Amino acid sequence: MMGGAWFEKYFGNCSSEEHLRTTALKYVNEILCINEDPRACNVSILKDCIPQYVIGHAQRLTRIHDYISEHKIPLGLCGSSYHGVGVSDVILSAKEAVSNINQHML
Repeated sequence: MMGGAWFEKYFGNCSSEEHLRTTALKYVNEILCINEDPRACNVSILKDCIPQYVIGHAQRLTRIHDYISEHKIPLGLCGSSYHGVGVSDVILSAKEAVSNINQHML
């Protein structure tokens, strides 16, 4: 995964899939010391699909969670906008949200 909010800064407005593939393989070689060509490679350009947290995100979430807890609101926040962008992060945040709601309902 490359780019995010800085995609255009590093790759321009309309980078080719081949350019992105070459760039990715270059850094795999430099950083991971893997020199072999991949057996398969799929490049997909997806824009605006993964949240990028701004400075203060964690503190904002703490305030929101504290408010929900203090007022005993049966509400849980889960999803990639809150506690991680990966699938496993989203699953974990959903489990924790359900657990928190159940604790407040007892």
